[in-house]
Amino acid sequence: MNEEIFDRPEFKNINKETMETIKRFARQIKGKSTNEIMSFLMANPNFMSMVGNLSDAEKAALLLAIKQSMTPEELKKFNKLLNLITSMGF
Repeated sequence: MNEEIFDRPEFKNINKETMETIKRFARQIKGKSTNEIMSFLMANPNFMSMVGNLSDAEKAALLLAIKQSMTPEELKKFNKLLNLITSMGF
């Protein structure tokens, strides 16, 4: 993933620690299956809580930035994961 996507203006108000955690997550899920990503999320509940504290605009920008950096196959997996997370009430 090209981390320059996180230099977008939408991310300027996210604190440095949170931004570093998001970048680390993005690196760790690259190339992983949906099941592997879900396992990672379940093992790291603080990550989901942290993302939950972002504003709606920050969440939308984060999703857009991540999606724009993905290959078509990665995007397919990611969308599947988002649907699963949404169905769980996150």
